[in-house]
Amino acid sequence: MSTAKMGYICAKDIVDFVSTPEMHEKLGGKMTISEWTARRWLHKLDWRYKKLTNGMYIDGHECPDFGFPVPGGHPFHLITQTQDESIYYAHNRRKTKWTHSSERPKPVCKGEGPLIMPGKNCDGYFSMDEPLEQVDKAIDIFEARMNGFATGLWLFDNAPSHQKRAADALSAHYMLKNPLQTWVPKGGAHMRPGQLPNGLLQHFYFPDDYPQYPGWFKGMEMIIQEHGLWPDDGWLKVQCNGFNFIQS
Repeated sequence: MSTAKMGYICAKDIVDFVSTPEMHEKLGGKMTISEWTARRWLHKLDWRYKKLTNGMYIDGHECPDFGFPVPGGHPFHLITQTQDESIYYAHNRRKTKWTHSSERPKPVCKGEGPLIMPGKNCDGYFSMDEPLEQVDKAIDIFEARMNGFATGLWLFDNAPSHQKRAADALSAHYMLKNPLQTWVPKGGAHMRPGQLPNGLLQHFYFPDDYPQYPGWFKGMEMIIQEHGLWPDDGWLKVQCNGFNFIQS
C-alpha cells in the first residue's frame, strides 16, 4: 500500500514484497509467487489495471510530502543518477495503472503541454548550458532530500552535445594568423593564458597599454614565435590539408 500511495504499483512489486525477510517471518518460512499469482491477488483485493479517468478537485486532494528512506541507517550511501535522451512534456503522465475501487478520478491537465526541454525555437534540443543548469538544480534537490544521508553519483553518456569546455579554455579553432582587435573564440570570452617553455605565462592578447595593438588578439604567428617554433623561412600552413573548417 505504501508503494501504491507513492504513485504506481505493479504485480512485480507484490512478488518482491512477498520475497522480503519480513514477509518470510510473518508467513513462517520462505515463499515465492509468480506475477500471474500477484495479479490474481490484486483482483481479489479489488484492484484493477485500467486507463485513468479525469476528475474534479475536492478538499483533501493535496499530496503528502515525499521522503527518501535510508535503509539500515548506514552513514554513507551512494545513489546513481543517470541521464537519458528522453523528451518530456509538462503534462506527461501514466494513463494506465492498478487502481483500487475506492480511488476516485482526479482532474488532469489537457493535452501534452509545452516541452520541458525546449532548446532553441522549441526544437526539443539543448545546448550544453541548459543541461548544466538543470543538473545544478537537480543536485540541490537531491542534497536537500537526502539531508546528508546519501551521495549522488551523476552519470552521463558520451554524446557530442555533452562535450563542453570552459568559455576561456585554450583553443586553436578558427584562430587567426594575424592580430585582430575583436577576435575571441566561439563562446565570447578571452582565452586564459597558456604557458611558455620556460614556465612563464603566455598571454594571447596584447596589454591594454600596448601602443600598436592595445588589447588585440596576437594571432597565431606571434604566439608560435614566442615559443620559438616559427620556421626560419617564415612560412607555415595555417591549417593542415583536409581539415574540415574554414580558417581566416
